[in-house]
Amino acid sequence: MRRRFFAAFVVATCICGFPAVPSRAAEPAPTAAPRDFAAEFQAALMRAEAGSPGAIYRVAQLYNAGLGTPASPADYRVWLERAAMRGHPYAQFELGMNLEMGFAGFPADPVAGFGWTLRAARQGQPPAFQRVAADYASGTGTMPDPEEAYFWQLVAVNTDAARLAEYQAKARKDVADEGMILFLTEILKAENGLLDSYRIGLSPAVVAAISTRAMAFAPKPEL
Repeated sequence: MRRRFFAAFVVATCICGFPAVPSRAAEPAPTAAPRDFAAEFQAALMRAEAGSPGAIYRVAQLYNAGLGTPASPADYRVWLERAAMRGHPYAQFELGMNLEMGFAGFPADPVAGFGWTLRAARQGQPPAFQRVAADYASGTGTMPDPEEAYFWQLVAVNTDAARLAEYQAKARKDVADEGMILFLTEILKAENGLLDSYRIGLSPAVVAAISTRAMAFAPKPEL
């Protein structure tokens, strides 16, 4: 069973200097006001109760992290499911992964997990592309389907290749841009390696047909 997870954090900092003043000690740089998570939680809860899928997902996140409200795994699960059912793509992906692996107090249910992850992928949620490909390749939560595995992996490759091209085309690149270029370059190496493995056993005609289909892929938002 293939378990591929990729994560990266790209951090950029900007330092502003001020001219020194003779005979006067340098003043400390102003500090940002602490984030008021309690107020953020209440605002998100109000919007969530009005039906905003994004706010519903934010409430789930805050319950999960215990920010602005006491941590509550039970409330996290309730609000995450609500966000997924309302069509929030990342909530669908997160719910799918939790169900597939039995995380966060969810019962392990690979079939239901695959269903949610597939919905997220169809909406264009990038992390879901490779997960769906791996599930089709291994038969996790669904029947094995080499052609679908190759299709979704190719969608993932095409998506990240397009993102990489956008960063490379920038006339002026900052530290964050350079970091993303390095990150996406490494990600694409791994993704292409998986793509090659999924291609094994597929005829050239099938590969060509899937490539055409992948190039035409367009997300279908539920929201």
